[in-house]
Amino acid sequence: MVYQDISDTHSIQQKSSAFESPNTFDRFFSFLIDYLVLSPFVLFGLYLLFKDGLMFWKLHPEAPEESSLLLLLGVGFVFLFSLFQSLFIYLFQATPGQYYLKIKVQFESNQSLLFFRSFCRQLGFWLSILFFGLPWLAVFFHSQ
Repeated sequence: MVYQDISDTHSIQQKSSAFESPNTFDRFFSFLIDYLVLSPFVLFGLYLLFKDGLMFWKLHPEAPEESSLLLLLGVGFVFLFSLFQSLFIYLFQATPGQYYLKIKVQFESNQSLLFFRSFCRQLGFWLSILFFGLPWLAVFFHSQ
């Protein structure tokens, strides 16, 4: 009688499933492609939203409002970037980088509030920086 090797990462059950998780480098490069593709649109949106503030900053570079404007621009960048990524995930099940590398985002069978869930997922990705990137490190050590 032959027993299955439980230390084998490619078990029979994993081979039969339709979902195969992408490797870490594919995830990293998909984010890099997303950044390169979506950044011009996000920066144009920030310019439209904060046009007057940027003109004030240009005229008065030493103004005390500089730090609050930079904070608003940073929060706006994260919000708009997450919004664009969520729209792509909602409409195409992948961001541009994920689509190019043939990675799909799959949620459970419950499709309710899919846009809100994908938006929270993207915001969580950006907010993990506040925790010194520990959730990003989990990508390297997590099997899925």
